Amino acid sequence: MAATEDRISKDIKPKLQLTLFGLIRDEASCQPGPEKTEEYNQAWIAAQALQLFEHVGHGRQNEAEVIIRKNIELLKYRPFSSFQDITGVSFSGTAFQYALWAMDTHMYTMMIDCLPQTEQGEEIRKDLLKQAEEQKEHFDFQPLIKALKIYVFCFNGWNWEQRKAHWSKVIGGVQQNLPAHVRHEYCHPTRSFYPVPSFTDKILTRSLNFYNLQNELLMKWDAGISGLGSDFAIGGRRLPSESGGLASPGGDRATAVNDLAGITALCAVRTTDLVLLKQRLQLPIQQPDKVQDVAGLTFS
Repeated sequence: MAATEDRISKDIKPKLQLTLFGLIRDEASCQPGPEKTEEYNQAWIAAQALQLFEHVGHGRQNEAEVIIRKNIELLKYRPFSSFQDITGVSFSGTAFQYALWAMDTHMYTMMIDCLPQTEQGEEIRKDLLKQAEEQKEHFDFQPLIKALKIYVFCFNGWNWEQRKAHWSKVIGGVQQNLPAHVRHEYCHPTRSFYPVPSFTDKILTRSLNFYNLQNELLMKWDAGISGLGSDFAIGGRRLPSESGGLASPGGDRATAVNDLAGITALCAVRTTDLVLLKQRLQLPIQQPDKVQDVAGLTFS
């Protein structure tokens, strides 16, 4: 396989390879013919953008950063069609706007930190500000908070079947719609929701591991996880564990109390983070020292 083809194969999805290689006329050099160069470049950018959107939508911050640093202009790229996040829900907008919608502080902070302190960086900063102003809607924590509140309030008056039904179907059902970074908080290997964290860590451990008590297996809370919302819900650990969250058909009251406190605090912190983000975007890219840190994160 030619070097260029090998590089493309590692960077983009197979379904886009056909589009790109179909534009290549010079098989010896593995380069597009003169009449196809612009079309090839557009297809290449679209392929890179698609890969970026997938990483951002699945909370793969490190992988997203690699792509952004190679082509910072992708932060301005607006796809022709929607893309799906970890929940399987379609989103129309830029990668930055998705991070804003999801309230993924660490993801959108990384994106801004990638901006060069140049005219290009300043131009993109202005575009990101415009994107932030356009993105009016954000992920709603309230369905999960409400479901946990009901479980805590009704726990002592319910029998096992009632607890199981609410825990597995109601709480688990809501958890199917959680963006990646909220799942990462549930599955954090070095801290739990008790005591309530500050949620100001500079680095978020991006783990999706959880232990399923039903089948006694370590699993990943990725897209399309079977059984969530029907057979079990996922609760935070009382003590941190490398195996992350804990899936069960029914949670105890203490777990629900801790999860409720943790998720409520997370919602409050991430809401404040969005306000501080917009303040930062108001300032020229050359003046990062004049803005308050978002969630305790140091910008550079």
